[in-house]
Amino acid sequence: MKVIFLDIDGVLNYEGCPVMINGIYFVDDERIKLLKSIIDRTGARIVLSSTWRYGKFLKDDSPREYRLFKRLKKRLEEHEIFITSYTPVFDYEGRAYRGDEISAWLEGWKGNAVESFVILDDNNDIEPYSDHLIQTSWQTGLTSEDVEKAVMALE
Repeated sequence: MKVIFLDIDGVLNYEGCPVMINGIYFVDDERIKLLKSIIDRTGARIVLSSTWRYGKFLKDDSPREYRLFKRLKKRLEEHEIFITSYTPVFDYEGRAYRGDEISAWLEGWKGNAVESFVILDDNNDIEPYSDHLIQTSWQTGLTSEDVEKAVMALE
């Protein structure tokens, strides 16, 4: 299985993104289409590693985050993008380290042969997986150059 560990902020939205919900940048359809092109070309599956996944896990405590998560999931599904799984939520005194969460997810999926993976994220807190990072920019979000890098890394 090929996997894309997907962040949302700085990947599917960006600074100045035209779509906002309650003052929060929502996902941009053009960036979603770029993600879909990676999936179509590689057959990769999505594992949501973004803090947007908190809405799934914390729906009773965080109704706002839950509603945003549900809208995100619906928008992705409108583009035929389906979330296969989610990285676990860790909290180290208010700071999560995405690399640890990805490690835990990979450990749990050992029996499901992950043949290759990329991490689409605008941050770099993903050690020890920096060689799998396609680092996007908060100023632009996902670009066609990022798509080509991800496709090459997943093949």
